[in-house]
Amino acid sequence: MQLLRNNEIEALKLDATKKKEAHAKAVVQHEGSVETLGKELESSINKIEAHKSESIMQRDAGRACQGRGRTQQEDDLSGQGARPGLGWTR
Repeated sequence: MQLLRNNEIEALKLDATKKKEAHAKAVVQHEGSVETLGKELESSINKIEAHKSESIMQRDAGRACQGRGRTQQEDDLSGQGARPGLGWTR
């Protein structure tokens, strides 16, 4: 009877050890997932900030061109020299 009880105790200890190991692996995988998501989030934020900065620069460039009576496209093209048929030169 005592031998059976010792075997049951050993089996329970082994089961508990396996569960602890499985849990530890799951925690490590979860931490990796969280880290990956954090990097993806940071990348997305950087892209949004870059787009926002670009939009602001385009808006400001458009305002500067309006002050000179030209559109942004005309201002961009004027730096490329005279263009036949467009009616303006550098």
